[in-house]
Amino acid sequence: MDEMEDVELVTALPIPVLIRDGATTKNREARLRVLTINDLPTVDLAWKPYLNNTVEAAKANGVRWWRLPQHQEWEWGAKIDPNFMDPSDYLIYGVECDGAMQGLMIVNDMYHALLDDDGEIADSLVEKPIIHIDFLCVAPWNLAELLGTSGKTPRFKSVGRVLMQIAVDLSFENGYRGRVGLYALPQAESFYEKCGMIPMDRECDHECLCYYELIPSAAEVLRGGAK
Repeated sequence: MDEMEDVELVTALPIPVLIRDGATTKNREARLRVLTINDLPTVDLAWKPYLNNTVEAAKANGVRWWRLPQHQEWEWGAKIDPNFMDPSDYLIYGVECDGAMQGLMIVNDMYHALLDDDGEIADSLVEKPIIHIDFLCVAPWNLAELLGTSGKTPRFKSVGRVLMQIAVDLSFENGYRGRVGLYALPQAESFYEKCGMIPMDRECDHECLCYYELIPSAAEVLRGGAK
């Protein structure tokens, strides 16, 4: 039987999470929030001007186009269009600290794992559900590589890893044994590999992005804590 017939996504109440202060490297308490699609345009209003200004400054400093954020055209308010998508199929998580969203993630459980527990292509007819990350991004003032082009320090670090751990926790809570999958932008591939995800093929149906999966053993390691 398909596990997804019996298990629904768990929507956690706001809970404390720890992220690192970019200046002091000390842990700071943030709040994990479950958002709605109505919250996303507000995030765009906060993030977009900072991102655009920082990108323009990087260009003025001679930074080449391939070093600029590949997600700079993302519009969070358009990621879940209720005219074509059912918002109830998705969960939106935000990490909030100092009165601002420090990172966002959109997930669903409408996909199945392609790898078995050993990281090999699964040949079983038993479908294994998975938490699929549609989008994951930190706030533009937390983008270390972009800020580094102008000698600035991110306000917070480890936000992306915390969101990954949330996806893993969600997978365990729903009985999916920590399985997580996603399509990664090239600039993010090294991050997901450091999280223990296994790269697979690039798919033309998904803008030739590389597909990654996290198997249960790697999920247990990632679940252990932010490093």
